[in-house]
Amino acid sequence: MFVTSGSIPPPVAGASLTVIADRLWVFGGRLVSNRRMTNELYSLDMETFVWRKHANLPGDPPPEARYFHSADQYAPDRLVVFGGMGQRSLSETSPHSSVPDTSVVLADVIGLDVSNP
Repeated sequence: MFVTSGSIPPPVAGASLTVIADRLWVFGGRLVSNRRMTNELYSLDMETFVWRKHANLPGDPPPEARYFHSADQYAPDRLVVFGGMGQRSLSETSPHSSVPDTSVVLADVIGLDVSNP
């Protein structure tokens, strides 16, 4: 077992893990503590075992929060994310709804530049 330090990610379900060179990338997931979906991006340096949270996600706008998505390496410094489950306020689709949020299936493709970890 390895001991890690730094900005250790919180426990999540349905996050993606992708290894690019000497880094393990963790994206998204659903927080175990409150079941909220996240779009947070973390990396673990596999040589030093130090975690880093990437506060400024590449992209405009940043990818929306999701879990049970797919992710893989594309090119030496790109992470591509596909689909998963997201959450929408029903007021976005039905302004008279009293239900605050609903799960939706996402079918988008997002490329993240991870060249500056």
